[in-house]
Amino acid sequence: MGTTPQKTRAGRLCAAAALLAFLLAASPAAAADDFGTVVAGGIRSMLTGPQKSRPAGGCPDGLFDADRLTAFYAGRRYRPVWVAGYRVLPAAYELLNCIRQAHLEGMTPADYHLNDLSGLVGELQSARRRTAAPPDFGDWACLDLLLTDAFLGYATHLSRGRVDPRRFGGRRPRAGLHPDPATALRAALDSGDIDGTLRSLSPPHAGYTRLKKALARYRRIAAGGGWPRIPEGEMLFPGDSSPRIPLLRRRLLASGDLGSPPGSRRGNRFDDALVRALAGFQRRHGLPATGTLDAPTLAALNVPVAARIHSIETNLERWRWAPRDLGRRRVVVNVPNFALRVVEEGRTVLGMRVAVGKPRSPTPVFSSRITYLVINPTWNIPPRIAREDILPRVQADPDYLAERRIHVFASWQPGAPEIDPRTIDWNAIRPSRLAYKLQQEPGPLNELGRMKFMFPNRYAVYLHDTPDHDQFLRARRDLSSGCIRLEKPVDLAARLLKDNRGWSRAQIEATIKNGREKVVGLKRPIAIHLFYWTAWVDAGGVLHFRKDIYGRDRAMDRALHRPVPARAITTAGRDRHRDAQSRF
Repeated sequence: MGTTPQKTRAGRLCAAAALLAFLLAASPAAAADDFGTVVAGGIRSMLTGPQKSRPAGGCPDGLFDADRLTAFYAGRRYRPVWVAGYRVLPAAYELLNCIRQAHLEGMTPADYHLNDLSGLVGELQSARRRTAAPPDFGDWACLDLLLTDAFLGYATHLSRGRVDPRRFGGRRPRAGLHPDPATALRAALDSGDIDGTLRSLSPPHAGYTRLKKALARYRRIAAGGGWPRIPEGEMLFPGDSSPRIPLLRRRLLASGDLGSPPGSRRGNRFDDALVRALAGFQRRHGLPATGTLDAPTLAALNVPVAARIHSIETNLERWRWAPRDLGRRRVVVNVPNFALRVVEEGRTVLGMRVAVGKPRSPTPVFSSRITYLVINPTWNIPPRIAREDILPRVQADPDYLAERRIHVFASWQPGAPEIDPRTIDWNAIRPSRLAYKLQQEPGPLNELGRMKFMFPNRYAVYLHDTPDHDQFLRARRDLSSGCIRLEKPVDLAARLLKDNRGWSRAQIEATIKNGREKVVGLKRPIAIHLFYWTAWVDAGGVLHFRKDIYGRDRAMDRALHRPVPARAITTAGRDRHRDAQSRF
């Protein structure tokens, strides 16, 4: 957390103590007789007292979620949670230790009041040793409040993310699908297991756990000085000799792509072991595994370890947005990897290349269920594609529509009459005024190919075949208008229809051949997840990185390392302050 917010919060804690001193002066006997009652009164005054009765900038103004905090304490009559009888309870120390370990989750410990809490605990411990000193009930109350707020804030970020996914191409987690932090806090206090409860809130997926381990490993690499930068130069091929080879060897050793070589392999020759290591590096960075040191490979090698760490932290955050139950059967698309997998019982049973949306029409990130597929689909061309892609081609070539078997209808209204496209002056139509419905009939020229797979979503995207399979030979495949084009649509259909009686692969191919449109519902709908992973660890423990094709990582990294905005306590009747970055 930045210096200014920390100093501000510390100052507010001191101001809160002044308020409690006033309250206790009216009843010093009560303070001596019942520590918990007096601290509870202070907590209640800080949370619910009229704004004018609280010191300007008092303790509560440094809290993450004032409303939730107030509701939690109201449910326990404002009794303190973490302190009793002039002592800081063991649960508080356990929570502080959890916060200190937040970096293991890719988060910043200082975001959860760590500096203020450590200072307060130290001051109160010191005060206990000074027996003549009067008890500082204001600090005890603030300590309890900040510990609770730290738990709730950290629990929220662990279970559903630190930043609002809608700002970075994701979707807001659906209500009820992620643990409730206040419920988790009550369970932690009942069980006495603060650490275990918080650990249970992090994503339960193996991919998240593997990526956390990779984060720790890359931080160790950074602590050891990182890896060397390899200077520009000519391409290096297997068998070449170059003074850059020792640097390449050191670089691949540092990242674990190359095992410790025998003493004889220390020269300038691009030997077989180094070629294999470089090919492995290329594979895990989405590059052609040629074993040749070319310009794209050199650029990937020279990305600093700090940048790779930030990428890992960013993708840990994306895991926190994901549904906690991905489904025992699921289709997973990783957009930056241009790949689709079908997973059943934890095992990948089918994989294929895909093409995804261009940067100007990105494939969205969300989860749904595939419920049916269409063989030999008709394509109702979306208005945006008609305006931006089809109209310019028709204006350049009057025969374009006929050659592509695209029909024209007067409007999108049901029953609108079909119009002969030769009667339309296409050059007189401005894109913004195009009102015709364009529809491409089924067949080998149809842009959806011979099949599409449908799942409910508000983006009108789906999986589909394509007549242009040469595009799957490209390394980078952000080519579509948002939908996902499939390399092996028949393989996917056969997999998804295996529980539908009468729908063998032979029947699917026969239906394609007859050319008529056919809708087939899935007997067993399957979960589908469209993810945006630019860093992940596969089941074999290999860490992969991919290009950030939509340019989201840098802005997201800045947001993750920006101090968490504080949220003020509000009195009845005042508008609640909402900050999308720290609250869902």
